[in-house]
Parts: sequence; structure tokens; C-alpha cells
Amino acid sequence: MTGTANLGGPRRTVVEPLLQVAIFFVTCFPLVRPVSAQVFDTGTIAGLVTDPSGAAVPHATITITNVGTSIERTLQTDQGGNFVSSALPSGNYVVSATAIGFGKATSQTIVLNVGATVQVNLALTVAGASESIVITGTSTTVDTSSTATGTTLDSNQIANLPVNGRDVSDFLEIAPGSINSTGFFQGSVNGLENVFTGLNIKIDGQNASRGDINGFLETEGQEQARVTRASIDSIQEIDFTNNGYNGESGFSLGPQMNIVTKSGTNEYHGTVFDFFRNDALDAKDFFENATTGLSKQPLRMNQFGGNLAGPIVKNKLFFFTNYEGVRQRISNINALNETLSAYARSQFNAAMQPVLAQMAPLPAGCTAIPAPASCAVPNTDAGNGHGANLVFDPAALPVSLREDTGSVRMDYQLSDKDRLTGRYNINDSLTNYTIGLNQGQLSPQALRTQFGKLDEAHTFSPTLFNEFSVALNRFYSDTNSNTPKPLVGFAGFFTNLGSLPGPNTFNQITPFAVFEVFDSVSKTAGKHTVKWGTQIRVNRLNEWLRPQQTYYFGSFSDLENDNPFVLAKIGFPGFVGIRNSNWDFYGQDDWKITRKLTFSVALRYEYNTAWTEGHGRFQNFDVATQSFLPAGQTYNAPKTDFAPRIGFSWDPFGKGKTVVHGYGGIFYMPMQFGFGLVTNIPALSNYNVNVFQAIFANPPFSIAYPSPNPPLPAGTQNVNAFPRNPKDPYSTNWLFGVQQEVARNTVLTINYTGNKTQHMQAGVSFAAPNANPANAVTFARQFSGFANENLNYDTLSSNYNALQVQLRRNVGRLTLETNYTWSHEIDDLVNVFGGWSDPLNPSIDRGSGDWDVRHNLTASAVYNLPEFKNSGLLVRNAFGGWQTSSILQTRSGLPANVQLISGFFGLPMRPDYVSGQSVYLSNVHWPDSSYNINAFAIEPTYNGQWGQVIGTVGRNAVRGPAFFQWDWSLMKNFPVTERLKLQFRADLFNLLNHPNFGGPDAGICTAVTAATTTSPASCTANPNFGRVGGTIADVNGSQIGTGTARQAQFALKLMF
Repeated sequence: MTGTANLGGPRRTVVEPLLQVAIFFVTCFPLVRPVSAQVFDTGTIAGLVTDPSGAAVPHATITITNVGTSIERTLQTDQGGNFVSSALPSGNYVVSATAIGFGKATSQTIVLNVGATVQVNLALTVAGASESIVITGTSTTVDTSSTATGTTLDSNQIANLPVNGRDVSDFLEIAPGSINSTGFFQGSVNGLENVFTGLNIKIDGQNASRGDINGFLETEGQEQARVTRASIDSIQEIDFTNNGYNGESGFSLGPQMNIVTKSGTNEYHGTVFDFFRNDALDAKDFFENATTGLSKQPLRMNQFGGNLAGPIVKNKLFFFTNYEGVRQRISNINALNETLSAYARSQFNAAMQPVLAQMAPLPAGCTAIPAPASCAVPNTDAGNGHGANLVFDPAALPVSLREDTGSVRMDYQLSDKDRLTGRYNINDSLTNYTIGLNQGQLSPQALRTQFGKLDEAHTFSPTLFNEFSVALNRFYSDTNSNTPKPLVGFAGFFTNLGSLPGPNTFNQITPFAVFEVFDSVSKTAGKHTVKWGTQIRVNRLNEWLRPQQTYYFGSFSDLENDNPFVLAKIGFPGFVGIRNSNWDFYGQDDWKITRKLTFSVALRYEYNTAWTEGHGRFQNFDVATQSFLPAGQTYNAPKTDFAPRIGFSWDPFGKGKTVVHGYGGIFYMPMQFGFGLVTNIPALSNYNVNVFQAIFANPPFSIAYPSPNPPLPAGTQNVNAFPRNPKDPYSTNWLFGVQQEVARNTVLTINYTGNKTQHMQAGVSFAAPNANPANAVTFARQFSGFANENLNYDTLSSNYNALQVQLRRNVGRLTLETNYTWSHEIDDLVNVFGGWSDPLNPSIDRGSGDWDVRHNLTASAVYNLPEFKNSGLLVRNAFGGWQTSSILQTRSGLPANVQLISGFFGLPMRPDYVSGQSVYLSNVHWPDSSYNINAFAIEPTYNGQWGQVIGTVGRNAVRGPAFFQWDWSLMKNFPVTERLKLQFRADLFNLLNHPNFGGPDAGICTAVTAATTTSPASCTANPNFGRVGGTIADVNGSQIGTGTARQAQFALKLMF
């Protein structure tokens, strides 16, 4: 089903003529793409010139001057007195109008943001009289010409708002419809998951994602680097759009975030800064207390650097350069960490002594046999008076970071008709991340990101512009482990054996590269502004997953006596590379039908070639025949990705104070492929061998530690099946709302917005259904030739509906923005580290999504106190030059999925409700257990067979803790000379020290016993059910960022 078909009959009459026009333009102008907030750092200034009677003034001369560079553009009004000037670089402008017989009308300074259309209406008067000027379309007025919704953060907000860690992606937390105050995989934008699929993030219009995903994540593993795209001090503005997009927006299910970098001007400007952090200034983490025995952990951080910008040749050639460094040491808290008791360790046989030697020492006071009651983990008793097999061992895990980033940008006005811009960014970092307390559980993780872009803009006439661009995005990550080589890990098999020795989960090298070519044409003709163009991406992804073994044990006794139930092997001996390309074309017409009504229509077509492996080794798997298909092309690329979009903006009273807007459109996201099909190559396959397969093999072999990788017997190879004729994921977006100027420079926006996604990809972005799951008790499978048969199918979907309210005010010394969202998101998108309750039937897991948040409120403000310029020196120095800023975030609780056993290797089948029992305790008090474990029970007939026993508890049936955080900054500027000033800054993150907890443990059992002919199924109760073991910061693996305890930061900035 194509997007065009979904649009319906009546709309085709609008789209079809546009398609014909677009085809004509693309034929006549190959490799073209319109001026765009998404690709080029440009905007539009339009307006109307009238005489004293209100009549239009044709052929008036319009001069638009860039205040920073003094570069001018001159044009004339048409017969209706209208003018439109597109492809203007973002910046500050002054617009003037002259005509014979009239005086000159000149606007005040106008801020033109990327992608914005600012309406400047100038009323000429007879010579000598005062002119009248009305401006709309800026960040502080209603937008009478666009349906786009979202926000634009200017350089004042970016530089002064308190952001913990100075990570540009954290500005998402104050964007409308965005929720970023969560643990990993629960953040979202307009109900769309924001790590893998929900956000197209760019720098100056260039792709700035990791290459293999379509979200804000720009790291691998536990890499702590944050300045991977751009230093905050190098950013001019951030444009965030969450609905109402035009035809140039793509590579996403909708939401777009564009980071616009600074450029030089005719004045020299510079900044030198140092941000300082020390745990002596901070409150304790909630879990650093007497109960856990954890003392306050060290936190040391310096972020330092500077900018320098100015002219090389005035009015012609400008430069901007930036550097920022980070040196950081922190510790993460795991208050619920558990380790083997002294008794359990004493039972290790000779073969397991090398494993025992890697174990961390027992915590003080917990070394006795049996373990003291204060140390013992409930329900782990070894029997016969030996005490618990596990003891609590709360962990503080050190993490260090060295990060260096830099950028340079050049802007060259070649002539009145040509402008050239070049930019290069590089970030290099090394994270040393402690994954556990056992020997060698330190993971060195190196990362380098690079972005380069070259633009050329040409003016054919005042109404016809062309822009061309090439860009390169390179990502290189190397995550490793310092555990003994070869890499070997140990874990419980559907049972909790505590923290055991072993390396990080994935140890890999991933070099990715994305090369882009854009070209854009924009034409103004009367009431029409037409844009058309193309964008091409070439994607090259490589990965080397280092070989690794993991031994899984079914009980403490099996661990102690080296009787693993499963031996798993992952990784391959060298690099595997995949590649594809994206070819996108679109046409768009913004038609100003009257002074009050603007109508926009666009059509975008996308063709994404099939992903292929560099040596043609990938082979697809056919479940029906239980066999591999011939190697080579694994699927047929879709060819019907037409995405029509339509919208209107209506100013009912014609005064630029009220706007009604509506929008509907389709968005395709190029399907993500990943490296899942590597496992279909036998020599490179990931596979598991259980003890029965080893015993009954011919010849039989052992999987006891240590063992070489066993042969690949039938029934052990994990395979992936990719659809032969897949569809690209797409989203239908809609919007209806009102903008109203409720006071001077104060705009209230109320929108109903929503989206519906279809053909979302299982097994790549989300968990995969499994055509051949093993019985959780007997481990028998339907098909004997293979192990897990993961279905990377395009069958998942979601729905999102929301009321979004925004209030913006920018007047005088105050910049204020508040966003509230009331929403509900429903899906069957189980996150990639989760699991299905029935892997044969994902529809059973349709319910409130993992990132469904009903209420979310954010607010930000920057306020400049009076300067007291007319007061005495003492008053000016004491009370002048002060600034303050703040961010407030609060939301309702996130969903939690009650299941039999929690965790990455848990048992995601859900239990039954117990009649008459409330799911919550009468006194909900986080982080203590707030769920009633007596409200849930394992199905009595549970036999481990997927799909045969379905619990009555639905997915995400309970809610976790809510979130509240208030951050505050105070700044004082000291003038040193007329152009030089020193700023002292203090930031307080989580000012009220409100603990923001991560998700609770939602597994009701630590072990499950299946039903027999004589007894029902039983469950070993999980003592941590409903408990929280860390804050949001702990869950995310960093004490820098959202969700920490109260932290203080001081900074000095020297600015000229």
C-alpha cells in the first residue's frame, strides 16, 4: 500500500498537477533540491508594500541587508506590491523599501532563523512622515505562512540555559512533544522512539546520525562522549520541527532537529571558557547511603575551550573556529548488585578455579559461612544450614572520559551572485567504563566522529536561486574489554546467579560513512513560491564483532561443578561491510492565495536501493522451506514510496495576530538493515549449543569450561529471515491547531496532533518475532534444523494522539517557552533488548508503548536583569550585568511490563491477575517496592511453551515513578574594557535535589518451575519485585546529564 493510495480521491486532484510539474523540473534541472531548513542554512523574507491608503505599491525597491556581514540583496515588488526573497543565510537583517514620491521605510533588526519565513509589511508614507511596519513569522510572532510546528532555540537560549554536560541533544528535553527525561529506549518525540527511528538529526542540514540508525544516539556501547556533533558554543540556533513539515523533510517518520553552526561577521568575536565540576559541591546520589554502604562517589569534570570568529576580508570572507575539551571522572551506582556468597564460592571445583580467581572480593562483613542475614539475598538459600548463595554487594563503578572536539567554518561571498560555505567538525574521545567489580571488567571505548560540508549558492535573479552541497559523515567506534583473552563470560540461564566474571556484552569496531549530495532550486512567481530538488545519500557501514563465548548455567550447583547448560558463541574473525544508497526527489508549492490564506502542497518520492554485503555473501532464510536462499541480493527494494503532503495557514482577521493551520502528510524512513544476516553465513554465525545437543552429537563433545567453539551441529545456528518484498516504514502525520498572539511578543499555540506508523521493522529497530522459539522448560523446538529463526518483518505499527500546548514570549529582557503534552501512544514495538510474550504472535503485545507518557510539562526561561546604565559606577557594578536562566521538567510515570523473570535474559511471558488484589500497594513509595506481588500469579498450567499459556496481565500494565527536575543558572558579567567582558556563572542541576528514579524491577520470579501432571507451575518470588535500584542517571550509565542528584557547576567565560 503506497502513501498516494492512502491520501484518498479528492486530494489527488491537487497532487497530480504538482507531480507533473515536479517531474518537469527534475527533468530540466537534474540533481536539484530546494532551499531548506533541513539542508541549507537559509530562510525567507517576504512582505507587502502599501501606500498611506493601504493600496499596494508595485515596483518598489526592496533592500535586504545582513547586519553582520553588510551583504545586501535588492529586488522589486510585483504588481500586487508583494516581494519574496528566498535562500537568505540565517542571521540578522534590516529591510527597507523606497518608491518614487514616498519616503523610505526601514524595519528594525529582524532575526531570520533557518527555514523560517518572516513576513515584513511596510507602509510607505509621503516624504518626511513616519512609516508603519508589521512583522510576522519570527520566533515571537504568529506564523501566517507555514504549517510547521515545533520551536527554534536561539543563541541566547543555547548559551545560557542550564544543560548538564553541555550535550546539544539534551535540548530535546524542552522541545514540544519531546520526552527526554527517561532511561534508555524510553525517550520519544511525538510518540516515536528517539534512539533508533524517531528523529532525523542534522548539522547545517547534513546527516548527523550514527549511520545505522535514525535517532539522536551518536555513540556505541557505554561511550560517554557528549560533544560528538558540535560544541554548544559553536551553535547559532537549533530548529526542531515535530509536525507540519514541507516537502524537503525526509529520512524520518517525521520529527526533524537541525543544529545550525555559527559563522563569522565583519567584527572579531571570541570566547574562552572553563566549566568546573567537583563532587564536593554536589548532593549524594540517593543510593549512596548507610543501607547500601556506598559512600559518596567522586565526580571531577572540566569542560574548557573557546571560539574565535571574524573577517578575513571584510564584506567578503569570514571564519569561525571552535575547540572544546572534556576531562571527566565519575562513578555509577548499582545498589542491587549481587555476588556469590562465601559458601557458593567454596563449592567451585578445580575446573572452575580460574573463574573463581576472577571474582571480586566479598564485601566487608559478608565473608562468613553462612552469610549474615544483613547480607543475604532472600530466596537464594543453599540449604543444610549453608546460608544464602548470593549476598548483596552494592557497586560504585568508576568511569573516566577524555574528549576533544573542534570545528572550523568559512563563508565566502564570491560575488553578488555566488556564496561559498565550508565546515568541518571532528570529535575524538576515549571512555574507560567499568562494567562490574570482577577482574578486568573495564571496557576501553574509543570514538571518533567527523562531519564535513561544502555549499555553493548561486543567484540567477532576485526570484530564482540554486544551492548545491556535498557532505560527508564518518563514525568510528571501538568498544573492547580488559577481561582475560579470549573473551569469555558466565551467566545464569533463566536464573539469577549474581554478577559473574566476563567481558562487555558487545566488543566491536564499527566504521560507518555517509556521503551526501544535495541540489536545490527555488523560484518565486507572483503568489507562488515553488521549490524542487533532490538529495542523494550513499551509505557504507562496516562492523567487526570480536569473537566471544558465554557459558550459561541453570543453577548454582551447575555453576560450581562446571556443568553449563548452554554455550553461546558470537562474533566473527574480521570486518563485514554493507552498503546502499537513497535517491530522493520532491516538488513543493507555497501558494499565497490571499493576504489571509496560504496553501502548501508537496510531493516527495524516495527510492532506497537494497542493502547488500560487500562480497555478496549474505543469504536470506526461508522459513517455509527451512532453507537458505541463494546468496546475493536478499530482498527487492520498494519502488512506490510516494509521500504527498498538504497544509494551510489562515489568518482569519488579517492582522497577523491569529492563525488557524492544518496539515496532513506521509513520511518514509529508509529501512534499517544492520548486520543481522551475518549469522546466516555458517562460518560467521552466532549460535548456541545446549548440553543435549553436545551429548547426542556424532561424535559427542563437551561444552564444559574451557572449550573451543564447538562445531555447528544441526539445530544450533541462529538465522534471520528478511522479507523478500518489504515495505519501507512510514508514518501518516496530521495536525490541526490555532496560534494566537495573547500579548505583545507572546504567542499561544494549541494543536491536536497525531501519527500512525506502519511497516515498522522487527528484528532491526525492535525485538524480532521468532518462528522457532525453544520451549522455556524442555528447550524443544518445532524445527530441528536451526535454533532461533528471527523474523525481521515489516509488520509492526503504532498510533499516537496528543494535545500539545505551547506558550512563547520574547520581549525585552525575557525569553520564555512552556510546552505541555497530553498524549497516548499504543504499539506492538517491543524494544530491541526486550522480548515478546509470544514470539509467534506480536499482536498479543499491542498496548501502551514503552515510551507512552500521558502528561509532560517543560519550561525554559532566560532573563537579563537591568543594566543600570544611568546609575553610578558602584550600582552598575553591583547590580548590573546579571542574568538568570532555568529549565523545568516534569512528567507522569513510564510504563513497566510485568513478566515472569525480568532482565535481558529473562522470561518475558506475563502472569495472571489475582482477583481482588490491587496491583499497587496502598502506600506507593519509591524506590521501595510499590507493586503488590500478591496481585500476580504464574499461570498454573505453565509448561514453557510459547503461545499456549497467555497470562491475563497486558503489556506495560503498571507505571513507574514520575519525574520532576528544576535546573537553575545565575550569571554575572563584569566589563573589563568596552569590548571585553568576563562572565562568572553558577549552575545548579536538580536544584531541589528531588530523586528521580529509574524503572522498577517488574519480574515476579527469579526462577520458574513448570507444571507437571501432579502439581501446578510455581514461582520463586523475586524479592526485588517493584523495587528501584538506581536513578535515571544510574540507569543511563552516567552521572552527567538528566536525572542526577543536585549538582553544582561553576564557569568562567571571557568574551569579546
